[in-house]
Amino acid sequence: TTIVLRDLLGKQIFVHKSEMQSAGAQDWTWDGRDAHGNKVAAGVYFYSLQSGNQRTDGKLIKAER
Repeated sequence: TTIVLRDLLGKQIFVHKSEMQSAGAQDWTWDGRDAHGNKVAAGVYFYSLQSGNQRTDGKLIKAER
C-alpha cells in the first residue's frame, strides 16, 4: 500500500509505503510533516492511495495546531 500526499500545486510532499496486510480496514495517521520532517502549512492537500491494482484519490484539510 502506498499513500502519496501532494500540495495544491501538485508537488509531492510525502510518501508512505507499507507492506502487504490482510484484507479489511487499516488506520494510518499523518503527522502533518513533509518527507523531510518539516511541518507543512494548514490548508488543502490531495492524496492518492494505491493498494494492489486499486487506487483512490481524495483531498484532506490540515488544520493549524
